[in-house]
Amino acid sequence: FVATINNVTLQYPQFPLLLEPSLLNDSFFCNGHSLKEHQCLNVVNATVCKCIHLLRVKLDSIVELVIYNLNDKISHPMHLHGHKFHVVDTGLFEDINVRSELKKKTDFSKDRPAFKDTVALPFPGYVRLRFKADNPGFWLLHCHFDWHISIGKAMKRCQKLQINANFTGMALIIQVGDFNEMPQPPENLPRCHPYIPYSLN
Repeated sequence: FVATINNVTLQYPQFPLLLEPSLLNDSFFCNGHSLKEHQCLNVVNATVCKCIHLLRVKLDSIVELVIYNLNDKISHPMHLHGHKFHVVDTGLFEDINVRSELKKKTDFSKDRPAFKDTVALPFPGYVRLRFKADNPGFWLLHCHFDWHISIGKAMKRCQKLQINANFTGMALIIQVGDFNEMPQPPENLPRCHPYIPYSLN
């Protein structure tokens, strides 16, 4: 088992993204459309990829995410940093065909949807979240189970995988706005530069 979002397991960056803008470029990140072959491997009848998984959204846009859980037999507490979201809809699937199931569930207008930063993602089910991306920066959306990170380390040690980085799990980074719209650190703030703690090597 490898924890993923869109079959991508997040490899955390080696430095705080806001502090090292000169090290950032498009090839530094990935999403489901920009994966390279060397970042992927087959695990239990699925292709799983690892990278710094990024979703870019425009500042002040309305973002709607549909997150679904088909493969785990547990509920996942999904947490978003930097924003709170409205839980527009949530439910269980009767059928594994996600696209047809989601089309059936079109009545998600609620007068007063819950306003949260963490929500339970049921099995086999989904949550539909909506938020205004009005806080510029790099924000983590992740499952709050710490053991997903432990699974990543264990998978790295498996000799069959032959991959030179940690699997760190069910998470992605949401970039809100362009870098010039984000708060800038003071010029004299010390920089961390790339660093991986010994325990993660």
